[in-house]
Amino acid sequence: MKSGLIGLPGSGVTSLFCLFSGRSYEELAFSGKSEINLGETKVPDERVDKLSEIFKPKKSVYATMEFADVPVELDSSGAYSTSTVNHIRNMDAIVLVIRAFENLAVAHTRGSVDALRDLESAMEEAVLTDLIQVEGKLERLSKEGRMKSREAQIFLTLKENLENSVPVRDMNLDDATQKEISGYRFLTEKPWLVIINVDPGEEITDDVQKYLDDRKLTGLPLSAQFELELVDLEPEEQVEFLNDMGLESGGCERFIQTAYDSLDLISFLTYGTDECRAWSITRGSDSVEAAGKIHTDLARGFIRAEIVGYEEFLACGGTMQNVKKAGKLRMEGKKYIVQDGDMMTVLFNV
Repeated sequence: MKSGLIGLPGSGVTSLFCLFSGRSYEELAFSGKSEINLGETKVPDERVDKLSEIFKPKKSVYATMEFADVPVELDSSGAYSTSTVNHIRNMDAIVLVIRAFENLAVAHTRGSVDALRDLESAMEEAVLTDLIQVEGKLERLSKEGRMKSREAQIFLTLKENLENSVPVRDMNLDDATQKEISGYRFLTEKPWLVIINVDPGEEITDDVQKYLDDRKLTGLPLSAQFELELVDLEPEEQVEFLNDMGLESGGCERFIQTAYDSLDLISFLTYGTDECRAWSITRGSDSVEAAGKIHTDLARGFIRAEIVGYEEFLACGGTMQNVKKAGKLRMEGKKYIVQDGDMMTVLFNV
């Protein structure tokens, strides 16, 4: 899953991208601001550490989160430009960065810092962008004389909801309908995570938090300024500074955990003497989809999956021999829904 970091110029998007990816401003400047900068970060996972201790593999690989620094350009009306919208459509999820910090050296695009205003505007812009797309589709269907078709009825439903500011993801559409509209990549169909870029030591204000809660959006307060200063310190100093701020972990780790929860991601595990590895998938994925994450051939020639839960594995003494003796090794077919922490071996034939 690739998440696009977006926000108004001066909101701290690129600073947070550098924090999460470990890349420098100089590296990004090489590609030019008009380009999308791509990065990834490892997802810390103690289960990979433990399995590596047991199997002593040649390498240990953690799940990664991919994200992009999407340059936001506004047209003369203040709306997202066509180029920006097209970039965002190509993302699987959206991480919206909202400025809540004061800095006289960095002018705000709208003249003043108002996190609630900017958040409302971003959400309204996403709804309006989808509504324009839906209306364009309905206009084409009307010209083709297809307004009585199932497709037209679906888009009329979308139009009615969007006109009432209901995002596509909250419309309770059935699976068949969701599949039919998936190719349109509506902005409000995607999962959203909102980062409020605050001054050091500040939290999300009550009015912004209420707006997020009312719309079932997850908000994460982060200070890009504080976090970028933190990474330049020695580990012992980092811990001391975090403790002083009442934080248990750095911003990157908090972002990963919050993103996993809000984007509904889980990790399953593969293991052996060659490699112990975590793979991230969307919650609700079946065994074939998980197999395809490892390699397309495994999905194409899928026969069955041998699975034991990580906790079950440890309860059996951390050996597959004991797992088999205890009857804990399960044979699962194509319809099995993979659970977080499943240790999986895929049997296939191509």
